[in-house]
Amino acid sequence: MNTDLDTFETDLLSELRARVAARSVDQPRSRPTPSRRSWRRTAAGCGAVAAATAGAFLFPGVVTSPAYAVQNGPGGTVDVQVNRLEDAAGLRRALADHGVRADVLYLGDNLRCSPDRYRRATAVPDSSTRFVVGGEGISVELDRRDVAHGETVVIAASRVPDGVYAEVGIASGPVGGCRPTPLSGDS
Repeated sequence: MNTDLDTFETDLLSELRARVAARSVDQPRSRPTPSRRSWRRTAAGCGAVAAATAGAFLFPGVVTSPAYAVQNGPGGTVDVQVNRLEDAAGLRRALADHGVRADVLYLGDNLRCSPDRYRRATAVPDSSTRFVVGGEGISVELDRRDVAHGETVVIAASRVPDGVYAEVGIASGPVGGCRPTPLSGDS
């Protein structure tokens, strides 16, 4: 039995994880009944996820999640899921491949950048951009309109005893260098 996930299955699993993480902090929304075609896609996706999950239980340690995933989301969004603080340069390149300028830094344990590195951009009206930091990862649902005029997505993250600490935002104008400072006990 082949337990390696292909690119489609990996992307599908990453998208499912990102949506579950994002949904856990959102209020439930009512949605229209999906079309028959959507049901088929959902069934196919569930099958792939079930196969991946079965592989993980049958062969623990063989199936691991990627450090990050970047993909086009519904309604013109760019969805980002950071599962591990590894390969910041790769995440920057992946975002650039999706037309998004980014400044991504993974700092040492219990550190943060000084708060004056950039000026926060104003979100467009009815923006769907959401940042979720929790547990072991970071989820971003980025409304492309929020970065349509050269704005930069800024992610600075650090490992902390109970998971991940991250500062995520959108910069208008240049992003300065990071001056790492220790996290205080109240952060």
